[in-house]
Amino acid sequence: MVSLSNRQSVLRPTSNRAAVTQLGRAQQPLPGPLSGRALVGQIGLGRLHPVSIDLLTPRQVALPAPLPDFYRVKAAVDQQQALAAARRPLTPKEAGYPIPFLSPAEQAQRRQAQPQVAARATHSYQQLANPFHFTSWAQPLPQHKPRPKVGPPPGTAMVPLASGADCFMPTSFWQTQYEETPLDWKPKWEKQKNGKMGWSTFNHWKNCCNTCKRMINQSQKYVPGTQAQLLLEVNKQLVAQPSRKAGLTKLDDYMARKIPVMIGVDYKPGTTYNHDHTTEHFIVLVGSGIENGRKYYRFFDVGTINRSKGTDPRNRLYYDAQTGSYAGRSWAAPEKRIYTIAQLRFH
Repeated sequence: MVSLSNRQSVLRPTSNRAAVTQLGRAQQPLPGPLSGRALVGQIGLGRLHPVSIDLLTPRQVALPAPLPDFYRVKAAVDQQQALAAARRPLTPKEAGYPIPFLSPAEQAQRRQAQPQVAARATHSYQQLANPFHFTSWAQPLPQHKPRPKVGPPPGTAMVPLASGADCFMPTSFWQTQYEETPLDWKPKWEKQKNGKMGWSTFNHWKNCCNTCKRMINQSQKYVPGTQAQLLLEVNKQLVAQPSRKAGLTKLDDYMARKIPVMIGVDYKPGTTYNHDHTTEHFIVLVGSGIENGRKYYRFFDVGTINRSKGTDPRNRLYYDAQTGSYAGRSWAAPEKRIYTIAQLRFH
């Protein structure tokens, strides 16, 4: 409540009409739960002390209805969507038509039209090759034949034997006989012990036999001991031995059971530093297969410091029907060096 004095009031209307208008505005409802503060009239307690009265008039507001249950609404919406999906026709992909969504009749029609399309394409090609449309010129233009590639013909499949895969031993078991040689070693042109100039060799003793034994022992937990001699060198000629057939049969049995076999090979006639006077190097057979009708054995070569060369897939010994032995090149050795199986070493 505010008092007014000296007949000057900031809320006092200037006339009766203005007071009535102001009173009518005050009685109108205002937004919100209460109508707010409104001037509803003036009560004069004397000529010099008029008083204005402020009233808080409550407003009757209708409360909203309770909200519907969320799960009921969701269930009703899901039911409506399911009904709509059931009434929707299937797309061509849902109906089982292949891309580009052709019906079976359209597919059959397109297959029938393929010969006609091929004939039109051939005719167009002949016209392009023969601008004057001469029959003699309508043949396809000659093409240069590509040069034959070195190696087996293209499309030759590697057919493994009944023994299994081409290689059953992981390359992680491979070892080198030059363990003391650093990987970055390179040969140098220097003076040799005999006083002549030549390329330097590895700086320690070469022990291929014990390296192959360690490799098999690490893989199969046994050291090869039993020997089967296949060939012997006599007057620089390789002569087959009676135990060759039995040794090869046992070798195929080991390959079938995926057991690596240590073998001795001959590559230089006239050497006699091994007890059989035939073997110059030892390698490990790790698989077998057939290429272009020729049987072969794949091997790991320890005579290198390069793992990729020692386990190269091209390290194979092929069967020679004329000599009855197995021979092949090692990609870890010089190009002219050919390995020939001389002896086998089993468990």
